[in-house]
Amino acid sequence: MVRTYIDYLREEIDILRNSGEDFDRSLLHFPDLVQLLCDLLDNELVDKESRVHANIALGYLVIPNDMVPEEVYGAYGYIDDMYVSCIILSNLRVKYYDLISSLWDNTEEFDKVLDFCKFSSEKFLEEKNLKEKLLIYCGLSE
Repeated sequence: MVRTYIDYLREEIDILRNSGEDFDRSLLHFPDLVQLLCDLLDNELVDKESRVHANIALGYLVIPNDMVPEEVYGAYGYIDDMYVSCIILSNLRVKYYDLISSLWDNTEEFDKVLDFCKFSSEKFLEEKNLKEKLLIYCGLSE
């Protein structure tokens, strides 16, 4: 069986959750959001501009020294990656709601998960005064 990056991400979040560190439950949904972004890229119904946006989120995820590095912030190190993913998916759900609903592979409702994850990650970034800097860095704000 091939081990994917999403498998790695699930394992990392599981380790962080069980480490006793302060942990934000919204991060448990992050691998599912990443999987959805990948599934959208793999679907021929998604247009070029939307693919670029999905790639922004996935590209930011693999940057080693991002705004909130895991080495410094522990479990919260994925919170900025999750926020970028949530911003992109919030925009894409307007255009591809039915497609996203069909691709979403989670027992919890997509809209509730997305809103929960976006709220949680945005709150953390605002407390650290990083939200606007992150949006500008990713080209999602001017």
